[in-house]
Amino acid sequence: MTIDRILVAVSFSERSIDVVRKASRLAADRNSSITLLHVVEPVKRRSVRRLPAQQTLLRARVTNARKELARYAGEIAAKARLPVDIRIEIGEKVSSITHACKEADVLFLGGTNMSGLAAALRMSTAERLIGKCGIPIMVVNGPYQGGYARALVPVDGTYHSVAAVSTAARLWPDAELTLFHAMDTRQQQLMRM
Repeated sequence: MTIDRILVAVSFSERSIDVVRKASRLAADRNSSITLLHVVEPVKRRSVRRLPAQQTLLRARVTNARKELARYAGEIAAKARLPVDIRIEIGEKVSSITHACKEADVLFLGGTNMSGLAAALRMSTAERLIGKCGIPIMVVNGPYQGGYARALVPVDGTYHSVAAVSTAARLWPDAELTLFHAMDTRQQQLMRM
């Protein structure tokens, strides 16, 4: 598997700059192209969507996204000396990212700070992309601090697991890989049968 095209989903959260920096480090190491993607979701409430100001609000959010992505791209260009593509989509976040994944080899996105009841009731963007995005997904939960010493690779016994292990080994050849597999009791019973 080659890693020539890196897609970075940027939400402008506190983790966004960490995601951009880690992805740009990999792009520089691999001499890969990098695309920064931001998805602007329209307002979901019907009563607000019908208001004439909805289009003005949407245009303002796109303009702001373009300005922020240009700032991130400028940092990458200055530090890593890489050309950066900027892409802004208007639509539902997961379907827009899934569509963009068709033109990339790996997706970087930020982790979530959800905890407690919110984490129990809502799936993160990364969780919602699993199984829909046909490329490896790298979830970034902290700042770049040099090379990777360890990587946790979830496996489930399918051919996707082989691709995940292979990708992790290529991305971080010097890292210690730990394979993780979890099963609930129903799955265990079915496998025994």
